[in-house]
Formats: sequence, structure tokens, C-alpha cells
Amino acid sequence: MERESRLGLFLVRHGEANPKSVDPSRSLSPRGQEEAASVGSFLSSLKVKPDRIYSSDKIRAIKTAAIISGFLKFDEEKIIVSDGLGPEANPEDVASLLSQNDPGGTVVVVGHLPSIGRFASHLITTGREAVVSIDFDTCGVAYLEGEDVLEPGSFVLKALVSPKII
Repeated sequence: MERESRLGLFLVRHGEANPKSVDPSRSLSPRGQEEAASVGSFLSSLKVKPDRIYSSDKIRAIKTAAIISGFLKFDEEKIIVSDGLGPEANPEDVASLLSQNDPGGTVVVVGHLPSIGRFASHLITTGREAVVSIDFDTCGVAYLEGEDVLEPGSFVLKALVSPKII
């Protein structure tokens, strides 16, 4: 059986976090939990069935990924948690992390600004083009389709959605 090489990629910024002065670990605020639930419900209504879910190792991202995984009937224990998806992650390093597993199918990545926006820009532009600035609201979702995360400019941005409109 031939593997599907097309990749559907949902890039999600974590939900709103508590202020560091109140919660040094910066877990999700009640609003952030609601945002993550809204996004999870939205993706479920689209019948998204992820093959993999990745999350930054920051608690706000892990909690966001866990809430979304519940709506998508994805085993929370199978979420791939990586320090390589932090706020300052390099787009090439994120691409390398994602390419380590079977690169086809549907993938959800929960991360942070500015890295999640930089990664999206990296996927839809090449070095010859201007970099596109993509600003994600908390729990904002970008959907991209492409074939090779290691190839800059090989993806197309299909949708950018804020939890404010879902």
C-alpha cells in the first residue's frame, strides 16, 4: 500500500495563559481553556482526524494540546511533546522535528509566537520571496497543505481562524 505524502498541517497557538506574576508556570487561564475547547470543537466539526499531535513542552501548550486531543478522540498519551517547539524555535528545526515521523497525513502542532508564525511563513514562502508575517491570536489556527516540511515554500495557506469567530 502506498503512503499518502500530502500533509495537512494545523498550526495552533496555545490558549491564553495566566500572567507569570499569578502563575509562574503559566498554565492556561479559564479563558484559555475555553479557547482550546472552542478550537477542539471546531476541528472536530470539520472531522479532523490527526495522525500526530505535537506540543511545545511549555505547560500552556501541553494543556491546549490535551484539550484539543480530547475533542479529536486522539489519545493524549500519544502527544509528542518537544522543547523544539518553544517560543523562539527556528523554522528549520521545527521542520526537521516534524519530518522525523511519517510526513504524510494530518498533523496538529501546538506552539507559541513568534515561532509558530515564523514556521508558517517558512512553509509558504521561499528565500526568494518576502517573508509573510502571520500573527496568531491565542488559540488561533492556521491550516496549510503541502508535501515536504523540509522544503520552504512547498505549502499553501488554506485558512487562518481565530477562536473569536468560531
